[in-house]
Amino acid sequence: ESAAWYEWALLEGIGEARARRIVDYVRGHLPLKSLEQLEEIPGLPRGWLTKARPFITLRREDVGR
Repeated sequence: ESAAWYEWALLEGIGEARARRIVDYVRGHLPLKSLEQLEEIPGLPRGWLTKARPFITLRREDVGR
């Protein structure tokens, strides 16, 4: 949840525009309950989270209760 857009942009198939969309979504939906919430972001390619999952973590203190 603390990743900057340029860190998200390093993920395959994301790029700057999509990375900024992810950051905006995350900031508007804090705290995230699970990574699966990221699949709700409009305009991202289907299956992107499956490819990116090994590189994304939620810290315990960031997870909603």
